[in-house]
Amino acid sequence: RKNLVGLKRRTIDLDAFERQKKVMQGDFIKSLNSLENYNITFTAHILEGINMFDVPNIIANITLEDVKAVIKDIKESHITTLKIYPKKDKK
Repeated sequence: RKNLVGLKRRTIDLDAFERQKKVMQGDFIKSLNSLENYNITFTAHILEGINMFDVPNIIANITLEDVKAVIKDIKESHITTLKIYPKKDKK
Protein backbone atom coordinates (compact mmCIF):
# COMPACT_ATOMS: atom_id res chain seq x y z
CA ARG A 1 0.00 0.00 0.00
CA LYS A 2 2.69 2.48 1.01
CA ASN A 3 4.80 1.53 -2.02
CA LEU A 4 1.97 2.26 -4.45
CA VAL A 5 1.05 5.56 -2.87
CA GLY A 6 4.74 6.46 -2.56
CA LEU A 7 5.10 6.28 -6.34
CA LYS A 8 3.40 9.66 -6.57
CA ARG A 9 6.32 11.30 -4.74
CA ARG A 10 9.09 9.55 -6.66
CA THR A 11 10.95 10.76 -9.70
CA ILE A 12 11.20 8.03 -12.31
CA ASP A 13 14.55 7.80 -14.07
CA LEU A 14 14.02 7.43 -17.83
CA ASP A 15 17.05 5.15 -18.30
CA ALA A 16 15.90 2.86 -15.47
CA PHE A 17 12.40 2.85 -16.95
CA GLU A 18 13.71 1.79 -20.38
CA ARG A 19 15.88 -0.93 -18.78
CA GLN A 20 12.87 -2.27 -16.89
CA LYS A 21 10.88 -2.49 -20.12
CA LYS A 22 13.69 -4.57 -21.66
CA VAL A 23 13.69 -6.81 -18.59
CA MET A 24 9.92 -7.30 -18.96
CA GLN A 25 10.30 -8.16 -22.65
CA GLY A 26 13.08 -10.65 -21.85
CA ASP A 27 11.05 -12.24 -19.05
CA PHE A 28 8.11 -12.62 -21.42
CA ILE A 29 10.26 -14.29 -24.08
CA LYS A 30 11.91 -16.59 -21.49
CA SER A 31 8.47 -17.61 -20.23
CA LEU A 32 7.74 -19.10 -23.65
CA ASN A 33 10.43 -21.76 -23.07
CA SER A 34 8.06 -23.65 -20.80
CA LEU A 35 5.03 -25.34 -22.38
CA GLU A 36 3.05 -24.77 -19.19
CA ASN A 37 3.92 -21.03 -19.09
CA TYR A 38 3.21 -20.77 -22.81
CA ASN A 39 -0.29 -22.18 -22.33
CA ILE A 40 -1.01 -20.00 -19.31
CA THR A 41 0.24 -16.88 -21.12
CA PHE A 42 -1.66 -17.73 -24.30
CA THR A 43 -4.91 -18.29 -22.41
CA ALA A 44 -4.56 -15.19 -20.21
CA HIS A 45 -3.92 -12.92 -23.17
CA ILE A 46 -6.67 -14.42 -25.33
CA LEU A 47 -9.15 -13.74 -22.52
CA GLU A 48 -7.96 -10.11 -22.50
CA GLY A 49 -8.33 -9.89 -26.29
CA ILE A 50 -4.58 -9.59 -26.85
CA ASN A 51 -2.46 -11.64 -29.23
CA MET A 52 0.35 -12.81 -26.94
CA PHE A 53 2.91 -12.24 -29.69
CA ASP A 54 2.06 -8.53 -29.56
CA VAL A 55 3.13 -8.30 -25.90
CA PRO A 56 6.79 -7.33 -26.57
CA ASN A 57 5.62 -4.49 -28.85
CA ILE A 58 3.00 -3.39 -26.33
CA ILE A 59 5.70 -3.19 -23.65
CA ALA A 60 8.03 -1.33 -26.02
CA ASN A 61 5.34 1.28 -26.71
CA ILE A 62 4.59 2.07 -23.06
CA THR A 63 5.79 5.59 -22.34
CA LEU A 64 6.84 7.25 -19.13
CA GLU A 65 3.82 9.52 -19.56
CA ASP A 66 1.57 6.42 -19.61
CA VAL A 67 3.03 5.28 -16.31
CA LYS A 68 2.73 8.74 -14.76
CA ALA A 69 -0.94 8.88 -15.79
CA VAL A 70 -1.63 5.57 -14.04
CA ILE A 71 0.33 6.61 -10.94
CA LYS A 72 -1.65 9.85 -10.78
CA ASP A 73 -4.87 7.85 -10.46
CA ILE A 74 -3.66 5.73 -7.51
CA LYS A 75 -5.73 6.53 -4.44
CA GLU A 76 -4.97 4.98 -1.07
CA SER A 77 -8.68 4.74 -0.31
CA HIS A 78 -9.06 2.38 -3.31
CA ILE A 79 -6.35 -0.07 -2.21
CA THR A 80 -7.42 -3.24 -0.44
CA THR A 81 -5.26 -5.56 1.61
CA LEU A 82 -6.20 -9.20 2.06
CA LYS A 83 -4.54 -11.33 4.73
CA ILE A 84 -4.99 -15.07 4.85
CA TYR A 85 -4.07 -16.81 8.07
CA PRO A 86 -3.59 -20.56 8.51
CA LYS A 87 -6.50 -22.44 9.98
CA LYS A 88 -6.10 -23.01 13.70
CA ASP A 89 -6.34 -26.55 14.99
CA LYS A 90 -9.48 -27.27 16.98
CA LYS A 91 -8.68 -29.42 19.99
